[in-house]
Amino acid sequence: MLVPVSTFYDGCDATCELLEGEHTFISHLSFVFYARATLYRAEQIERGLESRILVPQPDMDTEVFQRVEDGICVSPDTPVQVRTYIEC
Repeated sequence: MLVPVSTFYDGCDATCELLEGEHTFISHLSFVFYARATLYRAEQIERGLESRILVPQPDMDTEVFQRVEDGICVSPDTPVQVRTYIEC
């Protein structure tokens, strides 16, 4: 499963906000874009990494990752197939 992060804006899903500095990739107020969470097969992710469409980032701190994970079942925007996969 991949869950994108986007720049925070008025009216976005504020289930999980990420502040500047909470991860090296986050340079300004952002949010976890649960509406765009997508399930992929491992082979698809591997191809994305090999072709450099997906760029690995350092791991998040455990507490930040837990907030992102917890938000999957809380966000009203998480797609049904993702909720089913996570067993919300």
